[in-house]
Amino acid sequence: MMLSQRLFVKSVLLVSMLPGAVWAQAGTASLSLSVNGTTEAVVYRGWPLQVEARALLDEGETAEVQWPSAVHLTIRNSTNGAAVVWPLQMIANADELVVVSGDRSPGALWILGADATAVMSPGEYTIQADHPAAGRSRLLMISVGNEPAELSREQLSLKARLRSRYEELTGTREAALQILNDRLVDVPDDIGVLGQKADLLGDMEQFAEALSSAQLAVRAFADQFKDVTHPPFGLLRRVRMLQGKLEAF
Repeated sequence: MMLSQRLFVKSVLLVSMLPGAVWAQAGTASLSLSVNGTTEAVVYRGWPLQVEARALLDEGETAEVQWPSAVHLTIRNSTNGAAVVWPLQMIANADELVVVSGDRSPGALWILGADATAVMSPGEYTIQADHPAAGRSRLLMISVGNEPAELSREQLSLKARLRSRYEELTGTREAALQILNDRLVDVPDDIGVLGQKADLLGDMEQFAEALSSAQLAVRAFADQFKDVTHPPFGLLRRVRMLQGKLEAF
């Protein structure tokens, strides 16, 4: 072995034995998938539909993935396995190489309007996302059917939130906000609607109103779930974030 090579090997060994020495390794990402915010979805015809894929850090400190154009959805009829095409519209930022970390999980959202879901064939379907670097998501089962004659409190809340989100993405934020406010007239302590309203108002830079809505959501959680052993971390995080924005505004 040449002298220069021996010196290089010795220097590498020396560095590797130093306290706290860490070798940087490329991390890996995995893929999650949800439909209308859940992994077990019943899709009602005439309701907006949302499908979201998200890159999650799997191993390492960070991972780089091309996003979102590399994400592909496969939808099949559960009965015969035939591929199905739904006219989903992707809502995403410009395609780029993004960094995935413990604090950053890039997402891609596909939406379908109420008019389009109204003509979907009832039945059982599967949906899966795949990505060249992040692999395949869990296979989700989707049941498509007609809206029940009577909707539960949870179903009415979900319908309002889906309609509002669709309007936010395709129409105006003011129309999206009105849908949420209409729901809160009937059910002022709807936690999901209050949280979504806080997010929407925050995006509109109405931070005082957003903070008020988030705080109302925290209060509603405390009233409705008196026996839980843990606080609503997501809501509390939202309150802290809005407090910071309001102070800096």
